[in-house]
Amino acid sequence: AWAFCDGEHWNALQPTAGQFDERVFQGLDFVIAQARARGLQLILVLTDYFPPYGGLQQYVRWSRGLGKDDPVCTEHFYTDTHCHAMFESFCSAVLLRVNMYTGLMYCEDPTIMAWEICNEPRCKRSSGVPSEAM
Repeated sequence: AWAFCDGEHWNALQPTAGQFDERVFQGLDFVIAQARARGLQLILVLTDYFPPYGGLQQYVRWSRGLGKDDPVCTEHFYTDTHCHAMFESFCSAVLLRVNMYTGLMYCEDPTIMAWEICNEPRCKRSSGVPSEAM
């Protein structure tokens, strides 16, 4: 289950850096509670390499003050400490979230069997290319 959607997207969990849509969080609470009631376990994905739902590109946009149509080098996420701080803050908010249906923090809910930090991560830059060239 995807536990993220960042930026100016319909039903974004995090429409702006560090701000969360409670209604969307409640929807995720419901999904987790329903999985629990059916004896299912979930892997929650915290971000994605690809941009359709924000993902790594959205963190780069926020960090560098770029608009939604400005070109972005996704790989900047890996070296940008501001991106790291925003993503850590997001992860903390999700892991420490108390599910309104179960009363459990996500990080303590056995329904969540694993966390996927990033869906399909990759870095296109060769180790031989200086970072200034990115």
